[in-house]
Amino acid sequence: MQPDSNPQNIAQQPYIPPVAQNTVPRGPLLPQQKSNKISIIIYSVLGLVIMGLLIFGLVSFTKMNKYKNNVDALISTAVNNAIQQTQTADDTKYQTEAKSPNKTYITPSAAGSVKIVYPKTWSAYIVESQQSSNPVNAYFYPNFVPDVANQANIFSLRMQVINTPYAQIMDQFTGQVAGGKLQITAYIPKNVPSVTGSMVTGAIDPNQPNSTGTMVVLPLRDKTIEVWSENAAALDDFNATILPNLTFAP
Repeated sequence: MQPDSNPQNIAQQPYIPPVAQNTVPRGPLLPQQKSNKISIIIYSVLGLVIMGLLIFGLVSFTKMNKYKNNVDALISTAVNNAIQQTQTADDTKYQTEAKSPNKTYITPSAAGSVKIVYPKTWSAYIVESQQSSNPVNAYFYPNFVPDVANQANIFSLRMQVINTPYAQIMDQFTGQVAGGKLQITAYIPKNVPSVTGSMVTGAIDPNQPNSTGTMVVLPLRDKTIEVWSENAAALDDFNATILPNLTFAP
């Protein structure tokens, strides 16, 4: 009998090395650290981009809101200006229409039959006296005529027929022209082209040296016609209505 080579009768098994548990990987960790740095950089860049977009959006919104407010203010101003212009135009139109048709005054024939056309919204105070040095002395003013005895009052329209020759009347203005207070130019009335008179502008009233006006002086045989305005607010009517309609018998 041969001796038993495997006394314990143990089956032969291949050798299997033990499996290590919780083994830390060997080798360097540089690739993982590099990946973390890249992620941090990416997140940082994204954060900056998002912050930049937020700031840009906030600035854009502020500018847009400011622009909107400016546009609203401009629109409001334009609307108000348009309303005021419309109201002014309506007021001017109403005032112009209210003055028409015009009133007319004609002096006695002995005083040259001077015809004065004036707005119907004006009132007149007229003194006619053949015995006076001024056969006709007329005052015109909107609504009612102020006190004619008060030399401080100014009138929208004045008209006089004076028993003084034209040349003598014009001599009275010579000193004032030399002093630079008056300007004199030739004037031919539209409806009486055969007569040449003068237009005097400036301090036409020696009793009111601080006020200015426009006067037309015309010869009427041995008399003189004076038509003038002392009121700057009435100059448009004076130039547009009074002078174009002025007529008389020379």
